[in-house]
Amino acid sequence: MARGAFRVRVLVAGGGIGGLAVALSLHDAGITEVTVIDAALRIRPLGLGISLLPHAVRELAELDLYHPVANLGVPLSGVAFPDRRATRVVLAPRGQRAGFLWPHLSVHRGELQVALLRAVYQRLGRAAVRTGSRLTGFDQDDDGVTAYFVDGEGRPWQERADVLIGADGINSATRATLLPDEGAPIAQPRILMRGTTRCAPFADGHTMIMTAHGEARFMAHPIKPIDPRDGYTLTNWLAELPDRQSAGELGDTGWNGPADLRRLARVFRGWSIAGADIGAMVKSPTEASGYPLVTRAPLDQWSFGRVTLLGDAAHPMYPYVLGGASESIVDARVLARSLGSYRDPVEALEMYERARLPLNKWLQLIGHGRVPRAEDATGPLTATEEIGGIIGAYGHLPGHDPAALNERPSYGLAKV
Repeated sequence: MARGAFRVRVLVAGGGIGGLAVALSLHDAGITEVTVIDAALRIRPLGLGISLLPHAVRELAELDLYHPVANLGVPLSGVAFPDRRATRVVLAPRGQRAGFLWPHLSVHRGELQVALLRAVYQRLGRAAVRTGSRLTGFDQDDDGVTAYFVDGEGRPWQERADVLIGADGINSATRATLLPDEGAPIAQPRILMRGTTRCAPFADGHTMIMTAHGEARFMAHPIKPIDPRDGYTLTNWLAELPDRQSAGELGDTGWNGPADLRRLARVFRGWSIAGADIGAMVKSPTEASGYPLVTRAPLDQWSFGRVTLLGDAAHPMYPYVLGGASESIVDARVLARSLGSYRDPVEALEMYERARLPLNKWLQLIGHGRVPRAEDATGPLTATEEIGGIIGAYGHLPGHDPAALNERPSYGLAKV
């Protein structure tokens, strides 16, 4: 199918990584009537580090964004983690070291978002992004969908389109309209504290570390190259600790707050792996925050007529699964291909769901602790077993092994 074969008007709710990636992917598929609408008054480089797996980097490369994104961060060579008995450190190769044609990149989330925003401005024009308005609901009929918004002054307005894509995150208004009885995300009895620290590089300066002991877990990876002036790198880290008070339905409060640095220093004192001094890393961050670990149940349906979900709105994942941003980018490419390949938008959204939902549902279940077990493992799943299971499970997923990804045809449409 050639790009631009069908004309379709698309509204995207949410200007995060998934929303901007789908706008760029639609443009690449020849669909140029696209408007991204975000609730923030201005899209700013917020957040900390994220991991982009090779299958997502491939999609960015096919959008001619490889160099702008790769220059933001660090290609990872491997992940170091304890074996399931915590007796030795295992180093699993990643990215091009593992045989992929594309690297596993570690970048700052906000910088990636701004890079995608600039590309949207360049390719679709600044009018393609409208900020300061939040989605409040929508109606659809046989001919299209009408989305309703409220701006920062409380003034309502509406927009008509052929398709509405909900890329509006874990608190998705699109999802809430489709599933009004679902309720708010559920906070687990765990708290996440994350930050960045300028510190000496560990291992080869391109390695991610994941470790655990008891109820505490820790992950870190560099997000900037080693600074030749002082030999330090900017390292992103994530700590997960028990917090019985945070369990239950999460409302409008309880999201980002200050990290408890004293608790972090106490819990991780003396921790180290692959040459990383974890205790020192969490003691003096350049930036740190805390928030509850939240989840939503995996869905059996994302597409409802002319409305569909993408990214965290469809399949929010725990950070240790590493797939959130990556799967959003691949969602975007597959969805754009479907809309460019089928005359009927409803059929296109159904085909997108069929291609992407099963894999992401499985990834969500992995994050919930349903990981493969060793044949001789008995008793409850230990934290180190869970880390190893998550890392090992990726090699068995469709499109996540080097041969499958390297040989798979492009999701892009032919340009004529």
